[in-house]
Amino acid sequence: MAINRLSSRRQPLAASFLDDRLTGAVAYDRIAGYFRSSVFEIAGEAFDRVTGPVRIVCNSGLDEADIATARAAAQAMRTEWCEGKPEFMTASQRPRYERLARLWRAGRVTIRVLPNAAFGLIHGKARRTSFLGSINETAEAWTQHYELVWEDDASDAVAWVQEEFEALWNHRDTRALSDAIIEDVERILSRQVVPVAKWTPDGKEPAPFVEAPVARQGDGLAPHQRAFVSTVAREIETFGQARFLLADDVGLGKTLQLAMAAEYVALTSEKPVLILAPKNLLLQWQDELRTMLAVPSARWDRGRWITEDGAVWPAAADVCPRRIGIFPTSLITAQSPAAEPLMRLRYGCLILDEAHRARQSGGIGNDKGPNNLLDFMLRIADRTDTLLLGTATPIQTDRSELFDLMRILDRGCGRVLGGIGSPWRARDDALDMVSGRAPAPTTAAMCWAWLRDPLIPRNEHQTASRIRSELDLPDDHASAKMGAIEDLSPSLRQRIVLDADTLIHNHNPFIRHTIKRRRKDLRAKDGTPYFPEIRVKLRGERDDEALAMPAAMASAYDDAREFCKQLAGQRRGAGLFKTLLLRRIGSSLVAGLSLYKSDLIGQLSDLDGVSPRPDRSAQAWRPMRIGSAD
Repeated sequence: MAINRLSSRRQPLAASFLDDRLTGAVAYDRIAGYFRSSVFEIAGEAFDRVTGPVRIVCNSGLDEADIATARAAAQAMRTEWCEGKPEFMTASQRPRYERLARLWRAGRVTIRVLPNAAFGLIHGKARRTSFLGSINETAEAWTQHYELVWEDDASDAVAWVQEEFEALWNHRDTRALSDAIIEDVERILSRQVVPVAKWTPDGKEPAPFVEAPVARQGDGLAPHQRAFVSTVAREIETFGQARFLLADDVGLGKTLQLAMAAEYVALTSEKPVLILAPKNLLLQWQDELRTMLAVPSARWDRGRWITEDGAVWPAAADVCPRRIGIFPTSLITAQSPAAEPLMRLRYGCLILDEAHRARQSGGIGNDKGPNNLLDFMLRIADRTDTLLLGTATPIQTDRSELFDLMRILDRGCGRVLGGIGSPWRARDDALDMVSGRAPAPTTAAMCWAWLRDPLIPRNEHQTASRIRSELDLPDDHASAKMGAIEDLSPSLRQRIVLDADTLIHNHNPFIRHTIKRRRKDLRAKDGTPYFPEIRVKLRGERDDEALAMPAAMASAYDDAREFCKQLAGQRRGAGLFKTLLLRRIGSSLVAGLSLYKSDLIGQLSDLDGVSPRPDRSAQAWRPMRIGSAD
């Protein structure tokens, strides 16, 4: 036979052609389109009848960046695989997934992918006979669509097609199909609906996170994000509650991590979840919950709840139509009556985003006290089981700000800073000890005062493990009695003193309850960064790149500086005005003049009421030569 022409119009191709050719074949080399499990659907059991190896080379959307490292290639393949949404497997499709997993694990099938950039779309199949056509790897193509196939078993034709296959198979850019795909296939085949009550914090992602849109169709969840949720889950499993300050660098997905924790608690607790965030972030929170985790929620907007589908629910703040409610911190800061109903409920989880806004207040010379947000958090903290704070800047101007955040976590959970009498509750002493300003204690009794409450968890340090073992204290015991030191062996009391510096400085409540990851430190096992650095070269940083300032603007700058210098001797806030004024002048002289004519100077004057407002007429401003060339 030279050329055999087949048409789906004349005969069923799947049964009369493909199955017949594969039965008893000693090898099968196939040039396919994009890899999908449907490759194994059409041939049916005929794949099992191939006595030798099956090799498939197929297209991929990989690019040069994807194939640069094994991790990048594996992630790109998984993303492409998930685009086919294999998790929505039907009962009729299940056999092909089972066949794929079985043949792959048995080593009967080897699959490589080749980036599109290498040759563009490739398609074709070859063995001792060769056949080419427009057929793709779907059941519909073989059984329902109109297709043509040309088969040629001439030796020169087979050799030509075989040469093409080997060129693609051995191309320098081909990559073996990622094991993550077959693992995903096996997971889909073995998954079951597990009651939430049976979840265990074993470091594995609970089912909702594995099936979440961010994991299936996005870039997946980064290890540091999974680790945070696992840590929260372990704390809840051990103590019934978790208290953490998430202080990751900007851009590491704090919102997503906190949202995952909110979902976990919402599914494992009967109590509601409350998220407090600045008003401009409410939509972002609701959108990430919906699009990345497929979690419904409601946000508070002008006296009513609005759900993820846009439905409006006029109700009080404590009558949320969803298990997860998102409320603006601006109403708390303004002491709006709308926030007070929140105090009526008890929560499974409370999350405060931009937590650095909860801080001390008070003017110069006045005793500091909590601002409205900090006061609210200290009052509501003991009404929740799990409390999570999120901020990239836990310390902005004063180290006491970190202590205030620890106070929030400690309220309603004494194991954070310890009980009454714990030295960790004394702000200055605790911060001096953590920062290293105060030396570590040198006697066993003094060391024990710092170590016993809260007691270091067993898994943090070998000495901590010995303490718990000798006192027979389980993991869920957060403290030990002061006199318990007498029950410790002499060698352990001596070891406590020797390890005091490490135990107190590196295993203290501040470190234990603060999770801080830096972008530059997050790396894969092969050492490659998860977040490659994007270098930006700024222009204008050097003197030779700067733009020359016109004479009128330079003169205006000098006069503005002199004006603000004199203003600083009379009024507070002159530094802020100077910054704003020079920025406006840099924009345009007219902008600088308009700022001066605004009420800002008057507002600065009103702060102390010492001097009358200066004359803001154009004539009074003229000596600074703003807006004129003289």
